[in-house]
Amino acid sequence: MTRSTPPQRGYSLVELLVVLIIAGILAVVSVQWLGNRPANAVKSVLDEIEGALAEVQAQAVATGRDTAVVTAGNWTTASPLFMFKVDGALLPTADLATVAINLFNGQPPSNGVTPTNQAIASTAGLGFRLGVNPNANQIRERAHQNAGVDVAFPAWWNAAAPGNQDLSTIDPFTGVFAGALVPGNALFHSDGSRNFALVSGTNKRWSTTFLIPVVSISNGLPVPGGPMGLIYVQANGATVYKFYNPGSRNGDGQWRRI
Repeated sequence: MTRSTPPQRGYSLVELLVVLIIAGILAVVSVQWLGNRPANAVKSVLDEIEGALAEVQAQAVATGRDTAVVTAGNWTTASPLFMFKVDGALLPTADLATVAINLFNGQPPSNGVTPTNQAIASTAGLGFRLGVNPNANQIRERAHQNAGVDVAFPAWWNAAAPGNQDLSTIDPFTGVFAGALVPGNALFHSDGSRNFALVSGTNKRWSTTFLIPVVSISNGLPVPGGPMGLIYVQANGATVYKFYNPGSRNGDGQWRRI
């Protein structure tokens, strides 16, 4: 007795349509995710810098002593960008950057510091690095491959980002912070020289006005019309302001505070 073979069932039109719809949704989500990668990277770096500055303020409040955030470096492999927090009340300003660089290089903080300050330097606050240099051979978060600090402010900001709204035309830069968007207030210098800002241990206020621009990057270079952002701090203020622009390339080019 022979056994009959059951009929083979094919896919129905409805099932094929469901598969095509799911594939289409996945494709759209993938394109949007890839397209938003620079924007997400800029926001991530902005958040990281904001968190680093908040950590400096927290240490100042916890210890009751002035604390410094020290920056140095540029876009070259030999001079990667970094930020460190150092106990500013226990060290003269001449030794702040030396201690920060020692921490960045994994050396004892007192190395190279004047003998009378070596014991004090050894108790300096722990450092943190901000690996935003796209060319340096260092382990970085994924966001740092698509966004970094702009050390050429305002050259890139003004000339190489066509179609973007002028940041100086929005509040508060049209009022109480008017005239603050100048190279002299950049916390990172284009020549890679060392710079620092102090936080008061008594009221958590910053000693100087400073700004940190962030731009989207590709192959180590800023993307014209790409997403960008700004961290801004006003002298004698405790607030860290954060601004974002999606860029004119794939957005409206308008600034907003976030």
